[in-house]
Amino acid sequence: MIKGLQSLLGRMEPALSNAVSILQSVKDTCVDTCSASEMRPSVEKGKKRQGKESTSSSASDLRIPRRAVPPAPSSTQLYMARTQLESLVSERNSGGKKILRKELDSKTIERINVFLRKSTHWAALFRLSDSLSEAAELSQLWFREFYLEMTMGNRIQFPIEMSVPWILTSHILTTADSALLECALYQLDLYNDAAHYSLFNFRKQFLYDEVEAEVNLCFDQFIYKLSEMVFTHFKQLASCMMLDKRFKGECHRAGVTIRTPPAGRFDSLLKQRHVQFESSELSSIVELDYLIETNRLCHSLLRQKLASVADFNDLLLEELRELGNMILFCMQLEIGLAQEEVQDLLAAAAFTNVIPRPPAKNVVEQEKQLAKLEEKYSRIQLTNVVQKFGDEKQIAIAREAELMTKERLCCGLNVFEMFLQRIKQILVSDSIWTGGYPTNGVMWVDECVEFHRIWSALQFFICHPPQREDEHLIEEFFGDSVQWAALSIISLLGQHRRFEVLDFCYHLHRIQKADGKDETVNGIRLVRMVERIRRFQLLNNQVLAILSNILSPAEEFEEERVREFLPPTHPSLSNQYPIDE
Repeated sequence: MIKGLQSLLGRMEPALSNAVSILQSVKDTCVDTCSASEMRPSVEKGKKRQGKESTSSSASDLRIPRRAVPPAPSSTQLYMARTQLESLVSERNSGGKKILRKELDSKTIERINVFLRKSTHWAALFRLSDSLSEAAELSQLWFREFYLEMTMGNRIQFPIEMSVPWILTSHILTTADSALLECALYQLDLYNDAAHYSLFNFRKQFLYDEVEAEVNLCFDQFIYKLSEMVFTHFKQLASCMMLDKRFKGECHRAGVTIRTPPAGRFDSLLKQRHVQFESSELSSIVELDYLIETNRLCHSLLRQKLASVADFNDLLLEELRELGNMILFCMQLEIGLAQEEVQDLLAAAAFTNVIPRPPAKNVVEQEKQLAKLEEKYSRIQLTNVVQKFGDEKQIAIAREAELMTKERLCCGLNVFEMFLQRIKQILVSDSIWTGGYPTNGVMWVDECVEFHRIWSALQFFICHPPQREDEHLIEEFFGDSVQWAALSIISLLGQHRRFEVLDFCYHLHRIQKADGKDETVNGIRLVRMVERIRRFQLLNNQVLAILSNILSPAEEFEEERVREFLPPTHPSLSNQYPIDE
């Protein structure tokens, strides 16, 4: 319960802190505005005395009044205020004579007591996250001083059955209480407290190593017991569902009750995920690469002895065969990186002399305003300040940082585009995707050797409406990943124009739009199928538009090759009017 409450309050703390910080900033702004209004006449007088000379300098523009004292007290101010008020109203002051208390009336004393009661926990609220950690710190339940005293120091290693966290966890898994099962992982959080206390309070590395080894062992046992428990529960549930109702009735009349297993709350436990690679630094990709190569070499050595072992690439890429999801993931990754780049460049704009052009009526006025802005922000340009006051090493670091910041403006690096280009290299290198060179020198017409023709046939079956109410659609299984994968391949092969012209579904949609017929063929209603075709056509247009925006800049520099073809002639006239090629 303690750890669950700590987790709940910990999730609420950012929202509460955000709301408190907004209110605090509003109070600070109001107090600063009131104090600044008193200083405004002196600033205006100074501007009048300076006259036109003030326009050439940015000192007056950057000068701001001193901030007033914030309305919220600090921890030191709160401590001093509470101490002084307690000395006034305390009955134990001056030996119980109440010398200072006699000078105050009853209402004042009551108000002071109310303030003291309310402000008792303010110090803890000032640092809510630390207070939560201290209140829920249960590391002492793990330490083994009692066991060490019992063995008189002759034994320092103890089995996990003597560890309080594992005793609590094992009890939850053994009793199978559905209410406690959702909180099974909270007991293992005691190991986090013990490890933190070992490092930062005891400063003993061997204690931390012991905690780490024990928690790994406990987690393995936890996974083993939980797997057995989940399998047993669902197997019993399936067995009860397979029993015949007549057999259950006979058993009930005979006095034997077959109970259905109670509902198990495994959802919260089975939804837990641990992704180590995505939570680590970028340099860990080198470690991941070496681990993959090590496993690849290990697999090749095993395959020399065990020929029936599957290929390593098939095993590795078993979960990575969904090309559409990979493309969507790379696109979302590029969008996130682009947003971070824009935010970084926006925050560093004032320090790197990247100033947006101010609005003006003409170019001359805009240049004057831009010159004033550059002069105003010249004092906070990082590189210029370091060059003036820093040493050689600091100057080199500042120049390198500024160069890297400005290079991001002009390089235009795009992860999504490079990913698509890599796929294009793989596709173009194999004629099975391109279909080879057409026999007529223009395009394949009757033959089905290009990928867009294959996808047209697949899309025709995908667009079939469901014939039963319980029949699932393909988008319910795969989402938009199938369209993204197919249209990406078509777009990278340069077949998107031919796909839009020669697709079977688009052709059917155009014909039905022209004649407006509504028939039922082989149990499929034509209008419902055309509706699904139109829906997929809108999705295809959106996907192709996104891909064309990414791939078009790379294709702008390619030269267009125009070929001239001879006009068609009838075979009977080809011998009478020969044409030189």
